[in-house]
Amino acid sequence: MSTEWIPLGFAGLKVPIGGHVAYAFESEGERQDRLFAYICAGLQNQEKCIAAIPEFTADFWEAGLRFRGADPDSLPEGQLEILTAGRLFQGTPTEPVPALVDALTKSIDASLGEGWRGVRVCTSFTHLYHYRPALADLLRAESNVNNLVREQPIIFLCTFAANRLHPRLLETCRRCHPYITDGTTLSPNGGYLEPWQFADKLPEILRELEGARALAPPFAVLDFCGDMPVIRTGDELDICTAPRLEELAHWIAGIGHRELIVDLSETSFMDAASISALVRIAMALEGKGGRLAIYDPLEPLRRVFQLSRLHERVSINRRLDGALRAALGEDSA
Repeated sequence: MSTEWIPLGFAGLKVPIGGHVAYAFESEGERQDRLFAYICAGLQNQEKCIAAIPEFTADFWEAGLRFRGADPDSLPEGQLEILTAGRLFQGTPTEPVPALVDALTKSIDASLGEGWRGVRVCTSFTHLYHYRPALADLLRAESNVNNLVREQPIIFLCTFAANRLHPRLLETCRRCHPYITDGTTLSPNGGYLEPWQFADKLPEILRELEGARALAPPFAVLDFCGDMPVIRTGDELDICTAPRLEELAHWIAGIGHRELIVDLSETSFMDAASISALVRIAMALEGKGGRLAIYDPLEPLRRVFQLSRLHERVSINRRLDGALRAALGEDSA
């Protein structure tokens, strides 16, 4: 690994070239401050910067950088590349991890030949850690990043929501990273496993996570259809989970999205609090010039929507492409 250390961009921290850093954040505001500082430091250091945070829109990145004095329009051509969900996952693939690995690898390979002083990447795929079919591939891909960056002028910063991942799962994610930061300090990771070690231990690690119930599905999962955020809810939405649904929707709106789909295809029960939450979400998005669309609720919920007249306020669709068009203000199907 290179002995050259460069500014990480916040708290006076420095990271080695070829560094792969795990950053567990406590609040969204804290994460955004660190991410923008990280990218700004790379721009100032004449590095190619690749922002690969699927939940952030391109407009959100550009506005945040302008606020911090780094106008994207004045940057050298190609210095900043923003990979949104649509580019990372290439539509709605059945295998999201190979798609994102392919997108990131192509972008980094091209960037290394463009003459920049280095390549700086920030990523976050927290929503995929709740998708069990993709988990093993995602963990393996995280570990293999270390082979990619070793002895190359690349640094990776991966962000993890400490309050949205089970502690055991967060610990597993960190084991893929040689360095860890809490936003104020940076240290070598004593629990780090080299890629070949991680691959050998992965079956055991997955069994341990299952045993610790660290993979229990959350009440709702954030997904994407192209660049459109989709909240997939669980079996029940009630007075306890409705506020969390509303909080998640407001967070999505706060990071630049004006349109949202709520996928109710696996939800069998909703109460009045959930209906009210959906109305407030719709109103909040409309206030930003956007829309809420609902995808494929089960028949009992459709009757509830008719009785509550929710269908007069929010587009309800049996097909995902119809919900997508409705959210974008086009004809629903």
